[in-house]
Amino acid sequence: MAEGPKVIDRGALYYPFIHVRDNNWLKATLLCFPFIDRMVPDGYEVNDGAVAASFAKTHGRFGRNMLGRRDLADPATEHARSELLEKLKDDVTARKLAVRFSRQAAKDGPYKDGESAFQIHEYKLGGALVDFLRLHGMAWEPTNPVRGNARWWAVHPILGDTIMSTNAVALARAYDLEIVTSDGPIHQSLLGTNAEGVYDMLVRQQVCGMQRSNTEKGDDLLRFVVISRFDLDKLSVEDIAELNRKRNDLSALKSALLAQVEDVGAMPDREVWHDVLSVRTKDVVEEWGARASILSAFSRGDAKELTKEFKNVLQDVAPALVAGGATIALVGALPGLAVGAVFGTVHLMKKWQESKRPYRFLSCLARSAARSHHFLEASPA
Repeated sequence: MAEGPKVIDRGALYYPFIHVRDNNWLKATLLCFPFIDRMVPDGYEVNDGAVAASFAKTHGRFGRNMLGRRDLADPATEHARSELLEKLKDDVTARKLAVRFSRQAAKDGPYKDGESAFQIHEYKLGGALVDFLRLHGMAWEPTNPVRGNARWWAVHPILGDTIMSTNAVALARAYDLEIVTSDGPIHQSLLGTNAEGVYDMLVRQQVCGMQRSNTEKGDDLLRFVVISRFDLDKLSVEDIAELNRKRNDLSALKSALLAQVEDVGAMPDREVWHDVLSVRTKDVVEEWGARASILSAFSRGDAKELTKEFKNVLQDVAPALVAGGATIALVGALPGLAVGAVFGTVHLMKKWQESKRPYRFLSCLARSAARSHHFLEASPA
């Protein structure tokens, strides 16, 4: 697998929740990004579990906390919500929004918990937007609020998605963040180029937005590899933080993974994307395993010592190698190397080290108590 172009080292924005619901997803994502920010209302007191709370106090790359927050009163979100309000005003009559997004429509729809299925903190809406929605019966007090010490409003799930996606896209564009979710591939509405694209897609039901970039698809693949192939329960917060700081190794791996996804177009749904990631993950792990097995015997000492050691080995085995069978076996284990290169040990060592470099991050991960399933069980069919 050839290395691709260098990737941008940027943070991630968690969507659509405040609290992370899966500790292993959080660990895997923090192995892929320098930090994750959450959309949190000003003054809102989070109720994190032990793992998330630890990451919120631990520094990774860029000298900032690995789990951070973005204020929903940010000028970028306030501007986006004001534009959303104007569009809703324009469409409320023509598109019968008060009927489509009413309490009864949510109750009659295929949503778990019906009229209380989608609840939004008042600060994620903004005062003017709340007033408009309540006036037209598109926001109501939920029967069972998410938390008693905060003010929540229930809305129709499609409208809720529109509001949350508008906030997320605005923050992501303003601060160059990649939107991530623990619920599968990115919601289609988040592919809009801006908040207007989100609205057109969800409310006006127009086909818009854009296909995700290769970098974003590569990040999906990396997280899938980490989650599906490593025992993340064995990794502590400190282990994750140490690996998080290996920027060069991570960039090399991400660049290599781009080649696995650059031919993948838009996916019709998350199940298909999951299947594609499963196949590509198997390819990645097999190539990493092949390169690691070639180099495992030469992982001791520095390059100068290895070169000397290998020269001595070659002097002992050279007659047998030249004789025939062993040459084929050795060269067969080192694809792309001619017989003459075997004896140019300095050149050979450089080629081996370069071959291993894109997968050094996975090897470090495997050594950090996260035993790879690749070495524990047969590869899936």
